[in-house]
Amino acid sequence: LFISFYQMTPVLEKIYKKIGVIDSKNQYHMKRIFDIDKMSRKNPLTCISPIKKWTNKKLLPIFLYWTKLGLTLPKELKEERKKTELMFDTAKKNNIDVNDIYESIPDSLPYREVPEIKKLLKDLGYIYSEINKYNDCIIVKFHKSGSFNLSMDGQQNQRNKKNWIIKTENLCKKYYGSKIYAVDSVNITIGEGTIFGLLGPNGAGKTTTLSMLCGLLDPTSGNINFSKKIDKKNIQKIIGYVPQELALYPRLTAKENLIFFGKLYDINSKELQKRVNELLSLVGLKDRANDLVKNYSNGMMRRLNIAIGLINKPDIILLDEPTVGIDPQSRNCIFELVLNLKNQGVTILYTTHYMEEAARLCDVLAIMDHGRIVVEGSPKELVQKYGFYSINFKIASKYPKVFVESLLRVQSVFDISIIDDNLMIISESKKNNMEIIEKIKNISKKNNVNLSLTNVIEPNLESLFLDLTGRNLRDTVEESVEERIH
Repeated sequence: LFISFYQMTPVLEKIYKKIGVIDSKNQYHMKRIFDIDKMSRKNPLTCISPIKKWTNKKLLPIFLYWTKLGLTLPKELKEERKKTELMFDTAKKNNIDVNDIYESIPDSLPYREVPEIKKLLKDLGYIYSEINKYNDCIIVKFHKSGSFNLSMDGQQNQRNKKNWIIKTENLCKKYYGSKIYAVDSVNITIGEGTIFGLLGPNGAGKTTTLSMLCGLLDPTSGNINFSKKIDKKNIQKIIGYVPQELALYPRLTAKENLIFFGKLYDINSKELQKRVNELLSLVGLKDRANDLVKNYSNGMMRRLNIAIGLINKPDIILLDEPTVGIDPQSRNCIFELVLNLKNQGVTILYTTHYMEEAARLCDVLAIMDHGRIVVEGSPKELVQKYGFYSINFKIASKYPKVFVESLLRVQSVFDISIIDDNLMIISESKKNNMEIIEKIKNISKKNNVNLSLTNVIEPNLESLFLDLTGRNLRDTVEESVEERIH
């Protein structure tokens, strides 16, 4: 669904703030436009007194500014006057009293910019997936189910709140020269000993978020908090980071790579040798320990990449899409490794754009798009709470317009789509599906439309992501901020 917010050009906004149409509290007084327009047509100087009252400014500055405005008359002001004239002319043509229009206008309305609109939608509990600013309006795409409470439910949520290890507050990152935020007001709470997933397409802001959490990037604004259990002075020694790009020396062996990175942590030789052997066994590379990395397959390199991230025995491990471009055997090996680390009490932040990984591994999942967290919860909970069911029919006859209108009025029907002879009903509630099917059949009989039910498709993570964002989970962003930087 879409909602539009009125938006002025910067020039018009500045004028209206100068003359009190927009006051110091950012309240938009539309009636004042009509008052000024009416007075200025008779005698422009009569406008100075009310402007002085609205702005609490001295007479001389108001007089000088008003005179300058009258002499230059910016095109934006001319266009606004034309809009006012058009409104009144239309009213007269339709025998509507102009005074009735004036009286129906509210005394003041909040004038919102994009940050205020985001806050408004958040306060209302709406899931918004896109905000576009134009010259005369701001268009917001939001989810119908946004009236639901977006916070996580259940035991997992309570555990995260009580035993959290990382918590972010309005975390933002804007790269130099970019007009958009790569990460935009992200608030996440990661529970101790859990696997927290960030699911989203390329360019969603996942890598940037991880880079800030491990200290590689400084946030533009917002806070990153660690629990009292964490020694903040040695934070980098207790965090392991496995980047998406392989951080290996191809002309060294697996063992030499591990020893090199281990020495960067000042691990003593005896302990390091023990740790290297343990990690090589853990990732299934013990038999290839002395082979040069350049001769490894991509899957073997990925596993070694993870082993290096674990060399310092971290309490927290950040894995950035660790299974990209690898074979199924290596992928399963990494899955088992991740679950094994969780069983050892390690906290894991796992980014991916594969929904099957997210569903299989993550205790808590945050769907991320355009730098924002769209929804958060357990994978099962998210699908149950926000997923849509697709009820599909075959249409064997022509259908009138009233048939479609009647379908849209059925409770719990979110949307309908008719392509050729296929009717797709998007339903919000599993409980009401049989009831919806019966209602649709009754509507079809009433309108002499022949329908036959073909199937009912349950929601999954991929369909959920598509519903929430309008983008396929594996869509890429050709010129995303992350790709330009990394």
